Amino acid sequence: MSQARRFVALHCARWDVDANVADDARVITTELASNAHEHSGSPDFTVLMVVAAALHGTVVHIEVTDRGRWPEAFVVPAPDGLCERGRGWRVVEGYAAACGVAHTRDRGTRAWAQVRVHLPRRGAPRLPLPADGG
Repeated sequence: MSQARRFVALHCARWDVDANVADDARVITTELASNAHEHSGSPDFTVLMVVAAALHGTVVHIEVTDRGRWPEAFVVPAPDGLCERGRGWRVVEGYAAACGVAHTRDRGTRAWAQVRVHLPRRGAPRLPLPADGG
């Protein structure tokens, strides 16, 4: 997880992303990566992060893709305070402008989230290569 957090911090700094937004992106990445590790049965995962235009403005789009299949259907439990599962996803929902989970064609799972961001006007940021986690 620490490698994924460093990856996000590095690219947020390169793109001049506000420190508060960068913190939100690190929290989201930690939760997405933790879910991939816990639920997929896969020993590793990939983090992809890009800046994109979305319906709700410019966003940092974060994806964590694993090579396993989560054993149960993805359902977030009701927020009753007693449930031990689903709290991490509620954190993601709290920080993200949009988020979701989908299965990939190659039997993996992709969890993603978008964080609204305002970038300085100095040209488009360079898009990074995915970072391998695990």
